[in-house]
Amino acid sequence: MTRTAIRNLAAALAIAGAAAVVGDAYLAAKGVLARTLIARATEATLVDGGDHRPWPWADFRPLALLEVPRLGVQRPILSGAGGAVLAFGLGHVDGTAAPGGTGLSVVGGHRDGDARFLVRLEPGDRVRVRTATGDSGWRVRGARVLQADAPVRDPGPGDRIWLVTCWPIDAVRPGPSRYVVELFRE
Repeated sequence: MTRTAIRNLAAALAIAGAAAVVGDAYLAAKGVLARTLIARATEATLVDGGDHRPWPWADFRPLALLEVPRLGVQRPILSGAGGAVLAFGLGHVDGTAAPGGTGLSVVGGHRDGDARFLVRLEPGDRVRVRTATGDSGWRVRGARVLQADAPVRDPGPGDRIWLVTCWPIDAVRPGPSRYVVELFRE
């Protein structure tokens, strides 16, 4: 290989490497900005209950804030549970009770993201759900693993929240099971 070819190859590799670094930095900055905008929208929602979308074209909005004092965890609960929503926080499954409301509320999240803390929850842990209408206290009853295709059925009378993520927690590929943490109202 000639010196010119080696220099050209080195220059091309340097440009490609710089482009990769700049691309990664852009994505990281975009993620930080999104988290900041969601936090602001969540705080505004908690104050007045309005429809505060984090950015004008967002197809979701904050509904509540979930807090686990023992773990120092605070996570926004966003409307909907599609992939785009779960990329930014925990998502409320449509058709279930409102977070902190009456009946069964189902909230999901990615195991490698905002829901990773679920495996650290222990029976008896306190959980707080903050909404514009007030705060509600919850306790962890326990956790179980269910098949992913199992239908969500209301477990009967009483207010409950199911926090759901994929199982196994450390898997690289989507698994056939879901990890469900059940909370009951204090």
